[in-house]
Amino acid sequence: QVVVSDNGSPSLSSTTTVVIRVLDDNDNQPKFTDKLFHIKIPEQRRSAGEQEVYRMVARDDDRGSNAAVTYRLQDDHSERFKIDPLLGVVTARGDFWPGNYSILTVKATDQGSPPRSSTARLDVEWIALPPPSAEPISFEEPHFTFAVMETEPVTHMVGIIMTETYGQMWYSITGMHTHTH
Repeated sequence: QVVVSDNGSPSLSSTTTVVIRVLDDNDNQPKFTDKLFHIKIPEQRRSAGEQEVYRMVARDDDRGSNAAVTYRLQDDHSERFKIDPLLGVVTARGDFWPGNYSILTVKATDQGSPPRSSTARLDVEWIALPPPSAEPISFEEPHFTFAVMETEPVTHMVGIIMTETYGQMWYSITGMHTHTH
């Protein structure tokens, strides 16, 4: 409450209520879960087109536009690498052979005024594909179901999938079924 009074005799006064709404200040910068990400992915041929490499994720503890994060590659890799500015998905195109190594710096910037940002390094090691298996591949279970809390970090392991075939294997997620309970 605010009270205003004069110096008259008798003194006159008035009272009013003032509501103060505190808006979010852009006092946090986007944060990656780590400063360095090292991943190994299979070699790629030009005929494969664009290949998804990794999804970078940064969180900002502010609110509203101060927390909205966009991504960009800090160095010019436009010939071989791109990043989705909203999703943080890094893609590669061209030939990458076993033994090739790529170092990218990803910058995450919030939409505050002034904007705040942070960087993380993504090291990509290209490795050889295993030879095709002469044996049929089968999973230990016909179906796998995993649940994860939405508050878990992106790097949280949600389950283990095993095959009955031995040797080096590559797994990929080709479809998705979502069930909410």
